Amino acid sequence: METPVQTEPKKSNKGLIIGVVIAVILALCCCCLAIIGAVGAAGMFPLRSATSFPTPAFDFDFETPDPDSFDAPSSNQLVPEGGRGDLLLRTDTWGFVMIASATFDCSDYPSAADTTITITQQPDSLGIWEEEWTVPCDDGSEQSFDVTFTPSEGGGTDISVKAGE
Repeated sequence: METPVQTEPKKSNKGLIIGVVIAVILALCCCCLAIIGAVGAAGMFPLRSATSFPTPAFDFDFETPDPDSFDAPSSNQLVPEGGRGDLLLRTDTWGFVMIASATFDCSDYPSAADTTITITQQPDSLGIWEEEWTVPCDDGSEQSFDVTFTPSEGGGTDISVKAGE
């Protein structure tokens, strides 16, 4: 009779494999959290100057438009003079007034040089003031617009443009 040979049971590496998998998953999670944290922290601090970044060089080949090919204002003055606002505020207001004049079929390209600005109300205790902007129309008439300037809570000035009476 033969004697049965006892073999040792195979050792399982199952625990080792599970441990390695868990370690890898934890390492990936930590890396992801670190990256998310770094991106979040970078987003909390605004850039101080855009000039610190190199400006990309673009080489666009545009043809210069022929000035006679469209009906543009003939004056070199781009923004009306006068009123209480500085150049930036007058430029913003002029954009709104130009849209309003086109809406009222007054002029597609009103002349900034021929537009007059009259202060109709000095700033009150809240800093609100009003002006009347009078724009020459294509048919020779004029259209006035009542413009109200209100200091904004967040800084700057809110502009309201309404057709004058």
